[in-house]
Amino acid sequence: MITKSEQLEICRTCSGQRCNECSDNAIVMRIQNNLRSVRNIGHSNNYENWFGKAPCQACGDKLAGDRYSLIATNNKNGEPVELDVCVDCYGYLMT
Repeated sequence: MITKSEQLEICRTCSGQRCNECSDNAIVMRIQNNLRSVRNIGHSNNYENWFGKAPCQACGDKLAGDRYSLIATNNKNGEPVELDVCVDCYGYLMT
């Protein structure tokens, strides 16, 4: 069985161009659905990661682990939105 981090690495490197697996993958679909209301995702001023139990705002993973702060723009009003994401989603979104 493939892990979440392995699947996200596959989807990050193919960008949906080389396989149909990414478009049908539950993890990638959750990330896309959860982040549908934002654009221009980037690093926040807080580059430090921390250990937390809060769910990842990208994939919804509720396991405790490293979290990273990202900032995005709300699609409706253009306001900045802070996101706390797990290490796997951070790698997927920022590389």
